Amino acid sequence: MHKMERVLLSRLKRHIDGTNTELAHCNISELTIVLRDMFPDYRRLKENVLSRSIETALRTLKKKQEIESKIKAQNQLSNNTNGALTSLYARNIKASSSENEDNLSNSAEDQSKERNVSVPKRLPKFVSKPRLIVPVINFSHIGGLSFAVRRLCQFSLQFLHSSDVTNLPPACGLLITGPSGCGKTLIAEAFCGEFNLKMLKVSCPELISGLSGDSENKIREMFEFCKNNSPCVLFLDDIDSILQKRESSGKQMEFRIISQFVHCFDDLINSYKESKVLVIGTTTSGDIIDPMLRRAGRFDTEISLGMPNIDDRVEILKALSKDAPLEKELDLESVALFTPGFVGADLKALLREAALIGFYRTCKFDLISDNSRYGPEYSMLKNEMVTIDDKNENKNFQIQLGDFQQAVTKIQPSSKREGFITVPNVSWNDVGALHEVRKELKLAIIYPVKHRHLFDAFSLSAPPGILLTGPPGCGKTLMAKAVANEAGINFISVKGPELLNMYLGESERAVRQVFSRAKNSAPCVIFFDEIDALCPKRKDSDHGSRVVQQFLTELDGVESREGVYILAATNRPDVIDSALLRPGRFDKILPVPIPSASDRLDILRALTKNGTQPSFCSECKLEDIAQHKKCVNFSGADLAALVREASLIALQEILIELDSDDAMATESRLKEKSLASKCVVSKHHFEKAFLQVRSSVEKSDFAYAQFFNKKS
Repeated sequence: MHKMERVLLSRLKRHIDGTNTELAHCNISELTIVLRDMFPDYRRLKENVLSRSIETALRTLKKKQEIESKIKAQNQLSNNTNGALTSLYARNIKASSSENEDNLSNSAEDQSKERNVSVPKRLPKFVSKPRLIVPVINFSHIGGLSFAVRRLCQFSLQFLHSSDVTNLPPACGLLITGPSGCGKTLIAEAFCGEFNLKMLKVSCPELISGLSGDSENKIREMFEFCKNNSPCVLFLDDIDSILQKRESSGKQMEFRIISQFVHCFDDLINSYKESKVLVIGTTTSGDIIDPMLRRAGRFDTEISLGMPNIDDRVEILKALSKDAPLEKELDLESVALFTPGFVGADLKALLREAALIGFYRTCKFDLISDNSRYGPEYSMLKNEMVTIDDKNENKNFQIQLGDFQQAVTKIQPSSKREGFITVPNVSWNDVGALHEVRKELKLAIIYPVKHRHLFDAFSLSAPPGILLTGPPGCGKTLMAKAVANEAGINFISVKGPELLNMYLGESERAVRQVFSRAKNSAPCVIFFDEIDALCPKRKDSDHGSRVVQQFLTELDGVESREGVYILAATNRPDVIDSALLRPGRFDKILPVPIPSASDRLDILRALTKNGTQPSFCSECKLEDIAQHKKCVNFSGADLAALVREASLIALQEILIELDSDDAMATESRLKEKSLASKCVVSKHHFEKAFLQVRSSVEKSDFAYAQFFNKKS
């Protein structure tokens, strides 16, 4: 049967049963009018098409009714036959002895008693095995969540006790938001374990059913189960899977689920004197929850768990390593410094990986003879070898700082796994020259992170925005990455045009999402490359003006951006909207000029690791290359291209020499090894490279930069 016909059949049967109308007296034209008024989706159908569908549905219902009446008649006939046999059996029993009659009556009474006792109660079916538990963990097992624990205790005190005094219905809904792995489930379990509260843990996707009305029934049974076992805590994990915004979902089932949940929630609040049930929901973002659930009286209290800072990571590591054999001299703060962007789950994986590295170090795997192709671990497991030579060393096993440093390279934090937040691997050693720009960036970003208490003493909590201007290839992006690496904080790189979208409102939403992720990952640097494409000068009735307004709101709007540092780069500062350049937004404008001869020398030293990568011959000096007349107006990118081109020319000469050799393959390999010592770049290689590489800085870009620097 077609899906539309099944829906029409169920709706028609529901209407006929509700009006107590017999099928024989149903009027098709009247039913057509009623169904079109009740269900808007039938108004799009033609009246004759709908009438024929109703006529077919009525015939189907009549056939079902005839079949049901036949089955009912057969059952009645079988019941009459059973009754006759029962009366015949009863007459035979009366003719038996009175002793047998007494025995039979006694046994019947016993069976009826047993039958009454053994009748089981119907178990709720909203989850496979609903059970209330009291978690064994408490607040001592968590760290870095002191503020959240305080808020949770305040809310619970108001819910459990203050309502008895004030005689007012309390708010029984609490929403915990935060990125994955930050401890949303852990803090709820620790709260129940600390105060010995019963907890019903429900995964919200388990409430969804494919049958119509079954999901709503599960929600009703879940709330009824909690009422019968109050006081308790109803913990709903991933609540956004069933309670998303209604405008973002077009299915009627999701509308019914939200309405049923709200109805049960309000009924729970109204019966707070009889049953006290605290509802805790978790989600990664509260904005995707339907607003009807976040109003006062429902989930009106929200606790946001952001990315842990350095102090929080130290507390988390202390809680996780409470029973771990750490080295006495190990400073957990030093471990927290090189783990930016790590949440609690990432730190737990880091500790486990560091312990494994320490175990490998103690077992001395390199001394184990390995005759298999599966590694020394296979040999140890197969032969059941003692993992540690001296059993007393097991007591002295300790996790060292070096184990953590090796483990960090193997653990990928959750924020980085999303492909959005990273910590760059560019250091100041990779940046040449630009000493004045370095000082300004250190004062604006690095020092507030490392010495934040001094900045708080001077009330310098709001981080300034910095705009880097200059021609292409001068090192603006490289400077931003080096600053984030030096400060040890997260780094979000945004290419200006990638936030723009053809659909209305999507560009503004992308801007909000960037700042929201940065706030959750604070301290964090947001680097907007080519910001002139994102925030050009506004025009009347222009689509880009809304994006600029959203950007300005995020920079210094109502919500503070403490711990979020803004960096931007452009080579066309004259086309940027002037509202971005006022104090409070982009406070400082730092020009990144074309490098001079001395600056070019510093850049070449940074690119070649002071003439070692690649190796230079004694005749070739970096000073001569930096002061070469063809090297004037070369940017940092041009110098990198020059070094690469000279290296390729030197490599081509060696490859030509190898290809022209007609000796045997073994002799060719030996000669290749001898030529490896001759892999150096000479002066004539750079002379040839100058013919291929020219300055990429155009006169127009240079003129724009000079004009804006004078104006600023």
